[in-house]
Amino acid sequence: RGRDVEQGGLLVGQAFADPRSGRVAHVRLTASAAADDAHGTAFSLRMGTEVWRTAQALLQPGLLIVGWYHSHPGLTAFFSDTDRQTQRAFFNHPYSVGWVIDPLRGDEALFLGADCVPVERGPDRG
Repeated sequence: RGRDVEQGGLLVGQAFADPRSGRVAHVRLTASAAADDAHGTAFSLRMGTEVWRTAQALLQPGLLIVGWYHSHPGLTAFFSDTDRQTQRAFFNHPYSVGWVIDPLRGDEALFLGADCVPVERGPDRG
C-alpha cells in the first residue's frame, strides 16, 4: 500500500521480567501480523478483527501478542491522544509495546504499558 496513509498491525514476541523486582526487563519481538483489512488515512487507522486471528496463528509456545505498531507518515513518531487511549484499552499489560514509525522521515518511537512510557529500542540481534 501507499506510504502516505497510516498502516499497522500486531506484534508477537516474548516478555521477560526481572526476577528480583518482577518488572518488565525486556520485550523481544519475533513476528508481526499486518492489519491487511485496516482502513487508514493520513491521520487515522482502524484495524479490523482479522489481524487478531492472523497474530494468533503466529503464536507458538512461549509467545504472546506483545503489542501493536502503526505509522504516522510525515507526522513524526509520537503517541497521539488516540494512540494512548488505544494502548490503555487493548494493550495495557506492563509488557505491552506501542511502536510508531514515520516511514517518510525515518524515525520511530516505542511506548510501554498502559501508561505509555517512552522506551528505547534495544539492539537488533538478527
